[in-house]
Amino acid sequence: MGSDIYTQVSRQMPIDLVGMQSEPLGGLGEVFPPDLPAFESRYRFYFHPIRFTSLGLALIEAMLVGLPVVGLATTELVTVIENGVSGFIDTDVDRLIEPMRLLLSNPEEARRVGEAGRRIAAERFDIRRFVRDWEETLDLVIGHERYAARGSSEALELAGGVA
Repeated sequence: MGSDIYTQVSRQMPIDLVGMQSEPLGGLGEVFPPDLPAFESRYRFYFHPIRFTSLGLALIEAMLVGLPVVGLATTELVTVIENGVSGFIDTDVDRLIEPMRLLLSNPEEARRVGEAGRRIAAERFDIRRFVRDWEETLDLVIGHERYAARGSSEALELAGGVA
């Protein structure tokens, strides 16, 4: 889960580790989910040291509250973060230190990057988008008129089929 990367970065940056069973690594432990937005608001960025898994819910939640993400350019993170625009990503951990310093020293830059990330997260991961996509798919499958007018190739594409 990136404990080696956390340890490497924590030698150079004032970062906290949060999450289940983080205490043995010097972490703060788990934060109760309803308390997470207020907890995260004290920070200037969210560091994502994980390199072998898809996007985690904590990362998406950080983006949704406007917290800039700094992480490894691996797995799905490269499809969500535009480097320098909506967060900072790199495959070299040492090159992530400078953006962290920038975000700590420049609150306006942190707000700008965090807001860009928030917009992307809202577009991609908001529950309303998820519900809308499922309703469209279900309407298409049952032949609901609202989507039947789109045409067969677009309808098949929406359903995940091949035209």
